[in-house]
Amino acid sequence: MEAFLDRSRKAVRKQKLIRWFGVGAAAVVVVLGVIASLLFHENSLERQQVAALKELNDRSAKDLEARKRNIKEQEDRIAGLNAREGSTKDERDRIAKEKADAEARLKQYQDETQKQQAAQARQSTDIVASVKTLQNRLDAEIQKRKDAESRLAQLEAKGPSGVAGGGVAAAPVPPRIVTFDAEPASIERDNSATLRWSVQNANAISIDHGLGAVAANGNIRVFPGDTTTYTLTAKGLGGAQSHTVTVRVNAPPDDPRRPEGPVAARGSSKPQPANVQTRVNPKDGLSYVWIPPGKFIMGCSPGDKQCVPNEKPPHEVTITRGFWLGQTEVTQGAYARFAVTGRKRAPISPDLPAGDLRWDDARQYCEWAGMRLPTEAEWEYAARAGTTGPRYGDLDAIAWYNVNGTVNFHPPRGKEPNPWGLYDMLGNMREWVADWYDERYYDRSVPRDPAGPARGAVRVLRGSSVYEIPAQLRASYRGWDKPNVAFPTYGCRCAGDLR
Repeated sequence: MEAFLDRSRKAVRKQKLIRWFGVGAAAVVVVLGVIASLLFHENSLERQQVAALKELNDRSAKDLEARKRNIKEQEDRIAGLNAREGSTKDERDRIAKEKADAEARLKQYQDETQKQQAAQARQSTDIVASVKTLQNRLDAEIQKRKDAESRLAQLEAKGPSGVAGGGVAAAPVPPRIVTFDAEPASIERDNSATLRWSVQNANAISIDHGLGAVAANGNIRVFPGDTTTYTLTAKGLGGAQSHTVTVRVNAPPDDPRRPEGPVAARGSSKPQPANVQTRVNPKDGLSYVWIPPGKFIMGCSPGDKQCVPNEKPPHEVTITRGFWLGQTEVTQGAYARFAVTGRKRAPISPDLPAGDLRWDDARQYCEWAGMRLPTEAEWEYAARAGTTGPRYGDLDAIAWYNVNGTVNFHPPRGKEPNPWGLYDMLGNMREWVADWYDERYYDRSVPRDPAGPARGAVRVLRGSSVYEIPAQLRASYRGWDKPNVAFPTYGCRCAGDLR
């Protein structure tokens, strides 16, 4: 009897050690996963800061050259006035006044140049310091990862030691999807449903159709254009588990609204052009796409961990009126039609997108073409084309950016369009839109046809460019600049009523 009790006590002690080893190893692996995610995020931030420093230096160099030209013009003017004496008192007084004005402008330009150089130095110092801070954080996270890997190696080497007869560690607990459902499960077209879920024992959870990574417990609104099946996948040390839920969209096959505009699978992030209605604008010769009215969630996409504060909070927006939008960015060939008056420069290559535009250049072009600049809400609604993820497709397939674009501009239609048939909504060129920029505008934006703040100092740029890193090529990413600044990557596409 005593021997039996002794064997029982040893067996209980062995099982406790086995469970301890399994939990310990699982904890270390989870820590490694968290650290890996942090490393990726910090790396992305560092690349963004470096890109910002490059753009700042390039832009400042152009502004500085312009100011130097202004200074040289005033110096030449003063020298010319010094060479003139004047034959009458009135003429001498006029020359003296012109000279005083020129000297005042020269001093103004010199003071502005000094202020600009000082501001650039401060901004460069701030960005360099930010990069250094990020590098230090990266080093710290790398060290944490090394420590965690070392701990995991020790646990694996040790195993449930100290137990007579050895033994194999118990298998980790598999992930468990407690609930995953849709409410309501059946909706009318243009309405939304809410997905709800709860998951246990998982360290990676995601939902397809562009929704991406999600937390263990949560809910999210979706706007499927057609009946859509969503799959939730949970992964952990014990394996993987998937559940599906279907949101049925009640619309007859001969829905009379279908021919009015493009049909989009709103729950999908892959381009699916269908029934795209296009029309050529006889004024600029470009093709425009009909964008139907509808609703969407503007701002940070569900599960997007690269969002910054000016993309939050995500909020529902209704576009009450359909509109036509340029199928491509304005090309240099189209811009040349506007430039025949001699007010603008001639194109370099008719097939390439028109760049180096100020906001007012873009506005005047669109007005000349009988159109206008789109609002920021119209632009994001059209860019998403019914999708809900950060992008409307695989980045390499849909966009030119600083990895695949070799920092050169590309003719339109070289990449896949979005589901509504629009090209280069991400990448190639940044695009001016109508709105003034306000970082906190989403906190007070109206829900129907928002047109941006009433006033501001800088205008919004959307879409990012061939110079940008992947973190900036997202449908919700918001750029901005002063309206009088032109840059090689600043272009546009027009919107409005095409008659």
